[in-house]
Amino acid sequence: MNNQILKAACSLMLMRRTPIEGVRGVFLYNNSNTLLQEGMRLENLDLKAEEQLFVWDKGVVINPRFKRSTVFVHSGGQVNGGIIDGARNYYITVGAGGVISGLTAEMPSGYLAFDVQANGVMDSCVINGGSAIVHGVANDCILNWEYSVPHITVKNGGVANRSVIRSWQEIEAGGTSNYTHILSYHERVQAGGTSNHAIIYSDGRQEVRGISNYATVESGGQMRVYSGGQALNLFKKSGAVVTVDTGATVTYRSEE
Repeated sequence: MNNQILKAACSLMLMRRTPIEGVRGVFLYNNSNTLLQEGMRLENLDLKAEEQLFVWDKGVVINPRFKRSTVFVHSGGQVNGGIIDGARNYYITVGAGGVISGLTAEMPSGYLAFDVQANGVMDSCVINGGSAIVHGVANDCILNWEYSVPHITVKNGGVANRSVIRSWQEIEAGGTSNYTHILSYHERVQAGGTSNHAIIYSDGRQEVRGISNYATVESGGQMRVYSGGQALNLFKKSGAVVTVDTGATVTYRSEE
């Protein structure tokens, strides 16, 4: 595939969010669409402003640093390790079949760091600032309130497994979280959303307008179940605070 065809494929992929058959490897372009680097495996990339990185089938990028760069990981591509500390409108898109793991986001408050689309996967990422939108799967992510207010929003069809929260996570209608550890601040379970097996620690809080199944509220932890919300098989430890609004449903289990 020559460079002209590859450039056209890159542009088409960004517009349509679909994989291009036959394209494999890693391709780095500058803001003039000039191909700077290509290969099956690139390490320690330091992406400059406006550069574009495409990681496709069997392509692997190890320990990059992204700053005001557009990154698209799709269809068998992988990005492992590294830091994203960019600006608004510059983030990593993980398309169907793409995997990112071990990245750290240090973004200003309100800026998107990760867009995980359906069938994309984000593993073991640390969000110290910025946010993630999850239509696919997020596993073992850590949210620390350091540079700004980080958060994960789990959309319809998305799943967040084993998040560790020192900020906040929101589960929208059709989204699911499993085994969330709420160390401080909160998880919001909106109407139509589901949280399973959350643990709410002494500085944590869960707000339930959807369904919370088999949660545990530790001493000092808080849960509020709003009208229409359900907390089922809840285990409340001594010193925990559970507030149940009129129209909410709560059932308890006697032991963990």
